[in-house]
Amino acid sequence: MINYGTLLGAIVPIFLVIGAGALARFLKLLPVEAEQPFTRLNLTLLYPCLVFSYTLGNNALNAPGSLFGAPALGFGVTVAGMFTAYRVAKALNLDAPGRRTFAFVTGISNYGYIPIPLSMMFFDDATTGVLLLYGVGVEMAIWTVGVLMLSGEIHLGQLRKLINPPVVCLAIAVVLNLTHTSHYLPAPLKETFRLIGSTAIPFALLLIGAVLYDLTREINWLSNLRAPLAGLVLRLGIFPVALLVLAAFLPESMREARRVLILQAAMPCGIFSIVITKYYRGDTPLALRVVLVTTLAGVFLIPLWLTAGLHWFDLD
Repeated sequence: MINYGTLLGAIVPIFLVIGAGALARFLKLLPVEAEQPFTRLNLTLLYPCLVFSYTLGNNALNAPGSLFGAPALGFGVTVAGMFTAYRVAKALNLDAPGRRTFAFVTGISNYGYIPIPLSMMFFDDATTGVLLLYGVGVEMAIWTVGVLMLSGEIHLGQLRKLINPPVVCLAIAVVLNLTHTSHYLPAPLKETFRLIGSTAIPFALLLIGAVLYDLTREINWLSNLRAPLAGLVLRLGIFPVALLVLAAFLPESMREARRVLILQAAMPCGIFSIVITKYYRGDTPLALRVVLVTTLAGVFLIPLWLTAGLHWFDLD
């Protein structure tokens, strides 16, 4: 039986790996100079292999509810979260950059390196594949509505960000599955994808820890506590309830998407949103505080919401 203690025991190692990345940065084992090439390695080789290992031959991705519904959910949930957070930001009387930044950061959940290993642990390969599809919808929301909200301008050139190696690999896998040709791929090649892909998550978590180590040294934690606390209440208080209710309305044919929503209901703010905020000259210190407060609280609240979701839908 899956309970809070079991889930906490699964969450803690993920955050310990992040902590190991911070320690590696402190000890100069993972220097700043290595960050960019390592990130490129992860995004162009390791993560695409992870995508292939969980999508090739995944029949759940052939169902229209998953193939089209999961990205639509990712896009819709993220955009709705941004606009809800914007209204809260106005109530907090934040200035214009603060409102845009708060809305952008709080509306984006962590859709990759925390929920993926949890999906691997507690669900099946079909659910992990649908989670990857859901992430495509989130990225669509980030590079369209999100960038427009954050910067106040339309940046059509940023749509090119949607054409990246993981998304291309996902599209290739979907085509191979729909044409029933994925099973013709040689087994050694599939095993190669699996072996390389298995390194993507721990590798990325180490990099995240290194980045967070640098960022936390720049934060004035006591500056404007209302915004990070409001972000915490929204991201890990109100949004989880809304996502679990939404999951309850999904048809049984979208059971993998329902599991994805259970995972997303428990997630803190996405860490990558800090990088985008900085690039578009948003309120980066505010983004840092909101993301880090929800991430740290997530150690204890992620298993709480996962327990609630799994019990509610009788998946434990």
